Amino acid sequence: MQLAARAAVLLKARQGRAPLAEGDVQKLVAGSVAGLEPASVSVVVTAASEPGEASTGATLAALGPLRITPGTRPLLLAALATGLALLALLAGLLLMTARRIAALEREARTKATPERG
Repeated sequence: MQLAARAAVLLKARQGRAPLAEGDVQKLVAGSVAGLEPASVSVVVTAASEPGEASTGATLAALGPLRITPGTRPLLLAALATGLALLALLAGLLLMTARRIAALEREARTKATPERG
């Protein structure tokens, strides 16, 4: 015994916008599956949240162009501060290395140049 084909569709529609008619959705889905009758397609329409509205209900804190949960803000700020400190440290080491190399090159040139007298 073979079970009849069935399908379910969930549509999220913004308020004020008319979603597709249920019959149209049923025909569309049934037409794309062999052996599926439009009556075997269940359609559920729910309200979608408006753009910019948090879907979980949690408030978001702005940190520059980012929107994050308030609990992660201190962690993100600490990570950014650590990254900047590391970048400054590496820049300082690079500057010290460049100065050291320049001093060694000057020293090598003075040793290689014979003194005239």
